[in-house]
Amino acid sequence: MPSCFQLPANTIGKRDNFMSKMWGALAIAAAAGFSYFIFEDGRESRAISKHGVEATVEPISQYREVRRKGEGTGYRVDLKFKTANGTDVTIKRIVSKNIIDQFASRQPVTVRYLPNDTSMLRVVGNEES
Repeated sequence: MPSCFQLPANTIGKRDNFMSKMWGALAIAAAAGFSYFIFEDGRESRAISKHGVEATVEPISQYREVRRKGEGTGYRVDLKFKTANGTDVTIKRIVSKNIIDQFASRQPVTVRYLPNDTSMLRVVGNEES
């Protein structure tokens, strides 16, 4: 009677079966990770919508165009604003062309941030920030 720790005499095809199971497990793990990040982003957005505070961003002096695979062109900027309690904050973000156009036409640009974590913010009117 063979031991449960011994490999069967015929192992042809076992490696392929193992690899297909590994790829399946990897795909499941990737999907779970992606779902988690989508959930976290949604949770952050809800928190900002519910508890966020608005602040006007200082005009920018420069920006850098960045190309993002599958997402088009964005513009990296340093967003500077004062919190409600007077703290100066500078955060790097990628903004859309319409936000750059707002800055260029001297229209105010607004961010909505969480008071307890100013790194969690959204640029009002930006498709993605």
